[in-house]
Amino acid sequence: MTDVKGTYAAVWPDYPSQARLESYFKKHVNGLVDDFHITTTYSRVILPNLKNRTVVITVRPATFRYEMFGPNNEYLVLAMSHPTLTALWKEAMQLGATWDHREYAPHVTLSSTFKGKISDLPPLPQFKLRFDRYKVEELKD
Repeated sequence: MTDVKGTYAAVWPDYPSQARLESYFKKHVNGLVDDFHITTTYSRVILPNLKNRTVVITVRPATFRYEMFGPNNEYLVLAMSHPTLTALWKEAMQLGATWDHREYAPHVTLSSTFKGKISDLPPLPQFKLRFDRYKVEELKD
């Protein structure tokens, strides 16, 4: 049995958004992930008052940008912004969450093993992304 180490929460895209992301990036991104989501909480503290809920977040393409994360820039992400994403993160922080980074940077990871260049990627998508599931679970790693 794995010991609970904290709290994890994220939002997931609705099916049409998931399908659009996969279709748009599958030819251009090596190592494309199969679980698109945006992490809002990755806390090494258990947060019993953070609960699952229904959310509807529509992110407009004007906020999209490509970024590389990770110690070796191996993570290709589609970064974005939306006030509800930031509010979900702030709520967890107010409940006592920890966070391993200087600031909150909402993003969908496209690949954790990307070996290309941002300049070789297609133009940023011009479709909205709709997220409709907010799930809180135990952090076990």
